[in-house]
Amino acid sequence: MGKLEAKNITLRSSEKIVLDDVSVEIPWGELTLVMGPPDSGKQFFIKTMAGILIPSKGQILYNGINIYDGNIATQKKHDFRCSFVFQNGGLLANLTIYENLRLALDNFFHKMKDDEKVELIQNYLSRYNLPGIINKRPSELSVDNLKTVGFIRALMIDPVLLIMNEPFSDCELNTVDMLLEEIGKLKHRKLTMLVVNQTTANFEKIADWVIFMEHGKIVNKSKSDQQGMME
Repeated sequence: MGKLEAKNITLRSSEKIVLDDVSVEIPWGELTLVMGPPDSGKQFFIKTMAGILIPSKGQILYNGINIYDGNIATQKKHDFRCSFVFQNGGLLANLTIYENLRLALDNFFHKMKDDEKVELIQNYLSRYNLPGIINKRPSELSVDNLKTVGFIRALMIDPVLLIMNEPFSDCELNTVDMLLEEIGKLKHRKLTMLVVNQTTANFEKIADWVIFMEHGKIVNKSKSDQQGMME
């Protein structure tokens, strides 16, 4: 059982305060939906929770430890692995799909043998019906395939925290249904998930909590049934 919290997080962007003294605990083992208008700071919030952005003030605590202290060894010591699913897939354009996925494994699993990494990548691509794209580059893929590969990359490192930014935007309905099914399986496994989505669409039945932000502050955090999941 883990405990994840933002403590007095302040973040500046271009001299503007985009997160203003934010403190909140993220319910462990549950799916939390983060919502708010375009200038609410929700994108900055999830990227700070993922360690992509470093706050001007405050800390992200995992079981009381400042998990993003600038030393990757801290995360390894406490077995903390966070995956981030970017809105556009977030793949490196100059690498093949295999190289993109291999990079994630190389960063987290130094002791895994090369043939084991190759097999894991092939198995994941086959599982999502994408075996033919392994040597392609991101520019050769559809939006749906880019999203799916980004999702695969996130799952491959066996994260304890999965953060997703608009996971279904611009996707065909069959891809949305497939990703929703996979997210449902992760929820059943009690994986902690933090999701930014413009609306509650697709999350009415699976979100446990809803955080609503405005002007860089959290103005409400409630159970999804209490929120009513109203758009």
